[in-house]
Amino acid sequence: MDACVFFDLVVPNPKPVAQQLRADWLDEHVRFGVTDHLFAEITKRKDPDERRRQRTEADPLRLSPTPRAVWEPYYDRILAVHPDAPAKHQSDLVHVAQSIAVGATWLITTDDTLTRRYAAVAESLGVRLVQAAGVHT
Repeated sequence: MDACVFFDLVVPNPKPVAQQLRADWLDEHVRFGVTDHLFAEITKRKDPDERRRQRTEADPLRLSPTPRAVWEPYYDRILAVHPDAPAKHQSDLVHVAQSIAVGATWLITTDDTLTRRYAAVAESLGVRLVQAAGVHT
C-alpha cells in the first residue's frame, strides 16, 4: 500500500475506505505490505510521537528492503515513458518502483492521479495500481 492508504489506515478514526481494508476476510486473500519508501514518508512527519507510532504500525508490514540499485532502474523506466512527470510525483514514483522491485502484485492507493497517469507503465513493469475502494469488491 502507498503512504496515503497507510496513513489513512493507522489514524484513530480511519476513513471508510481504510476501514474496509481491515475486513477479516481480506486476510485470507491479501498480504498487505509497505516498502522502505513509506519509512521515508514517515520521517517527514512533524510530530515525533506520531512518527514513532506510525513506525510501530508499519514495521510488521515492511517488505524486503530494496537497495536503490534494484528499484532505480524501474523508476528510470517510468520516467522514460513520462519524461514530463512533475517533481511532486517523484515520491509516488519511487513507491511504485520499489513495489515493482519487491515483486508486489498490487500497489493500493487512493491517489486518482497516480492511477490515471501511471497505471499502464506500472502494469507493464509488473505491478498493478489499484484504488483502495476497489480492493474489497
